[in-house]
Amino acid sequence: MKEIDIRMLYNNVFLKMKSVMSKNILKDNLIALQEQKIMFLEKEIYLFKKEIEDMVQFYDDKSEAFLNHPSKKKDPPFNFLGNKLE
Repeated sequence: MKEIDIRMLYNNVFLKMKSVMSKNILKDNLIALQEQKIMFLEKEIYLFKKEIEDMVQFYDDKSEAFLNHPSKKKDPPFNFLGNKLE
């Protein structure tokens, strides 16, 4: 009778340890997945920020080129006598 009780106790302890180990593995896997998701989101945020910075730089360059275009440069203004004002 004692031998059966010891086996049952051993089996119960073994099953509980296996259950706890499985839960720990699942928790570790969940943590790893969350870390991967965070890293993915950080990468997406970085790429989005870089894309916005590139677009801002592109339009800054375009506006600078537009403002410095020779057709946009004006002669100095003249006064009513026709003399150049400087």
